[in-house]
Amino acid sequence: MLLKWFVLAVLASMSTANSDYPCEPDDHYVQNLGPLDTGLIFVNPRGGSYKGEKLCYWFVTCPVGADVIIDCPFVDIPESHLCKRDRLLIKRATSLAPQSFCGNQTIRTASYGNVMGVSFQAPDDTKGGHFQCQTSCNFALKY
Repeated sequence: MLLKWFVLAVLASMSTANSDYPCEPDDHYVQNLGPLDTGLIFVNPRGGSYKGEKLCYWFVTCPVGADVIIDCPFVDIPESHLCKRDRLLIKRATSLAPQSFCGNQTIRTASYGNVMGVSFQAPDDTKGGHFQCQTSCNFALKY
């Protein structure tokens, strides 16, 4: 799993930086945020539910000394046992493995470092759902 996140970081570093990216199949994105920048991570640029298989990766960076903040005010991803089907995964800088999210919830978390990996996975037979998350940098967090 760590190798997968390392590969994500390498692929993301080869991408063109932009702050707003929807999930398109098998895409890898990087968000290089400045101190006052915000970005969006979302699954469907036209709104509504996603359909079909999805596998997307985002690698978010902030300047050294800042933490990446991800704020998802409304996540609506079909719930499954241990979030093994449709899932939003968030990998903090200090974590060995990503945390999986599914169901209806709000997510707000910090990276505790200047990088964060995010991925979204959904199988071909998904019921569909949606989410939108804002990314930003925070220099004030202490841990």
